[in-house]
Amino acid sequence: RNVVAAAGIDVTQLPVGDDARRRATVMPRIDEAFGRLDPSRKLTALGIITEQLLAQNRTGHAELHALLGKHGFQYVDGSIVPIGLRDAREEKGTVPDHPYPLSASEVLATLAEILRAQGEGDAVELLETANAMLGEPKYDNWDGGTYYYTLRLEIPSSHYGRLRNIERLEEHLTQAARAAFQHYGDPTNQHLSQVVISPRVEQAAGPRGGTAAEAAVAHLWRPGRLRLFLGHLAEYKREVGALRDALTIYGVSAFVAHVDIEPTLEWQDQIELALRSMHAFAPLLTPRFETSKWTGQEIGFAVARGVPIIAVRLGVDPYGFIAKQQALSGNLSEPEGLASGVVDALIHHRFTRVAMREALVAALGVAPTARAAEAVTAKLGRFTDFTSDQLTRLGGAVDDNVHVSETSEIRERVERIARRVPPAATQGDADDIPF
Repeated sequence: RNVVAAAGIDVTQLPVGDDARRRATVMPRIDEAFGRLDPSRKLTALGIITEQLLAQNRTGHAELHALLGKHGFQYVDGSIVPIGLRDAREEKGTVPDHPYPLSASEVLATLAEILRAQGEGDAVELLETANAMLGEPKYDNWDGGTYYYTLRLEIPSSHYGRLRNIERLEEHLTQAARAAFQHYGDPTNQHLSQVVISPRVEQAAGPRGGTAAEAAVAHLWRPGRLRLFLGHLAEYKREVGALRDALTIYGVSAFVAHVDIEPTLEWQDQIELALRSMHAFAPLLTPRFETSKWTGQEIGFAVARGVPIIAVRLGVDPYGFIAKQQALSGNLSEPEGLASGVVDALIHHRFTRVAMREALVAALGVAPTARAAEAVTAKLGRFTDFTSDQLTRLGGAVDDNVHVSETSEIRERVERIARRVPPAATQGDADDIPF
């Protein structure tokens, strides 16, 4: 149910209760709903469903390949495309029978943890802002046939423009990846041989500046903040609104559907825009949460996108696709404490840690009270790997925000945080450092 909901298929007419557990009852209804989609949406929906099913069952690639081939299609990089686009190497029998044993996201996360342990903060930041994919393998007939994969990293164009020596950085990451994963593909002669970095292609400028995609969601999120979608029932909109305000102090832009959507805009379209552009998802599991037709689809969307999910137990345990999540316990009547716990979870998660660090640095500069500055500073104390730009802005907060500068304890704490970080390299050392 959650997978097909994330694919845009209407699940509101599907059976509930005991009938929902019977495949023979549910699948025909899903087929009917799928049949009502227009052709272009059918292919998009199939791509999303396929990606989720393969993530759960890696051995299904060969079966899927054979099944789609009968109908003139193939599955490539998250999309279902006509078989005419197949690489000519397939006709020569040079496409591996099995996929690389690790997904691109697993390779990326593991490599980031290894480099973090080695103190390479700049490399870790690059990896944590990258979209990763494993390119089609190159084939060599040596030793019965060997396949060499390239890990392609797409990073924000602004980050790419700041790199000093890209080729040297690529070689450094390549050597680290080869050392870390040299034995993973041994049984099938598949090896990770190269890391390539490229800028993420931006869309054309929108009418209000920035990319078209960013312009479309600018009214939903505060700029430069971590984007957190709060999944909730309408009856709790007042309490969730208070939680949203408490999160703002920490640089988190939280989306609350019943507060943030303008009355003149299409409700469902705006929710979908927020789901597509969020950095993380926090389902607020209050009583009867699972009975809503909207919250189930929101969970499915988050699972399908693979964003971090911070489940908050407020009377209901995580269920379905998020049942394995270790939930954060809290109380909606105490929004400040709950907001602090959510931020801690975002700091702890490897996929939101970098964005949360940036959000906190930005939040300190505009902290509206000494109490807010103190709360933000306490969270900043958990980091030791600030960039040189962030260190400069922390110093600016000490100089420019009176709630920091005029409270000696807060000012001294920020200065201690900055001193813990190794100073940036001098200009004379730039040629020896790939970042």
